[in-house]
Amino acid sequence: MSTSPSDCQDGGAPLHAPRSDAYLQTILETAVDAIVTINSRGIILSFNRAAVRMFGYSSEEAVGHNISLLMPSPFREEHDRYIGRYLQTREPHIIGIGREVMGLRKDGRTFPIELAVSHVVDQGEHFFVGILRDVSEQRYLEKALVDAIENERREIGRDLHDALGQIITGISLMSKSLAKKLTAHEARLAQEAQTIAEMCGEAMAETKRLAYGAYPTELERQGLKTALIQIAETVHKLHHVDAQFQGAEAWTPLDPTTELHLYRIAQESVANAIKHGRPRRLIIALEQGRDMTCLRVTDDGIGLPEQMDPAKISMGLDIMRHRASLIGGDLRIHSPPTGGTEVLCCIRNAFLLSRRA
Repeated sequence: MSTSPSDCQDGGAPLHAPRSDAYLQTILETAVDAIVTINSRGIILSFNRAAVRMFGYSSEEAVGHNISLLMPSPFREEHDRYIGRYLQTREPHIIGIGREVMGLRKDGRTFPIELAVSHVVDQGEHFFVGILRDVSEQRYLEKALVDAIENERREIGRDLHDALGQIITGISLMSKSLAKKLTAHEARLAQEAQTIAEMCGEAMAETKRLAYGAYPTELERQGLKTALIQIAETVHKLHHVDAQFQGAEAWTPLDPTTELHLYRIAQESVANAIKHGRPRRLIIALEQGRDMTCLRVTDDGIGLPEQMDPAKISMGLDIMRHRASLIGGDLRIHSPPTGGTEVLCCIRNAFLLSRRA
């Protein structure tokens, strides 16, 4: 039997990896990431050292138990249904895709995990291999950075509204008073003073708009739905675009952090549509279904360019995708067949419930 060059190295010895159980066990136990295998009933079959460190259970405590042991509600109650649905339909929701989920340590603490799952069939039996990475520290640092940015925006917004706003208001009042005094004697100068007062009014309106954009007080006071309605109204007034908000009357508020990130995604989407898309109509929609909560921003503009400049486009998209990832959301941006652009950010309600727990 001949041996191909790719099968040999250093003297023609055949190349192959060792296949012993000890070799595979060594790989499993020395892996940096947690690796957990389960059968089709969700029973844990193996639990490596990294998984022991991550969850706090010994291998003996974990093996033989259902994988839901490592999940908080409501994921725990739904997991077996996920497996059954996948085996029946082969439609992947996590398997073969990977996503962020919440884990549950032995001491009862929850934490975010990046999870990738593979499906293996061996002698007619179905098995699933999960590779898990604790992203608690990463998410903590990301949240701290975003919080710092939002606090800075809040201070800028407050300074614009309070400090600069008061100065402009004072100038406006003085100009109006001067215009009245000059009316009887210097009609031309009185008109100029009145013009200054009107310009101050316009500057004050712009200052309020900038202050609101820096930090949306409406979001804090009345929540996401009202804040998105305010965005639509502002776009209609300033840009003469038929901007509308669509959403069910019954809206269950989300946690403040999630609402803030969804608001910023909507704000960025609308700004991009106005700047690049030249739309005549724009719709901001909030949808709250049984399984998913979605923010949708659509317009009838020119749509996405066939070739986008990465230097200009990627930063805006990366910021929105980053915000979506912080709240467990999936972000999709595309041009529908009907034209225009659609930005869609969806979050599983199970993830939202786990954040509140």
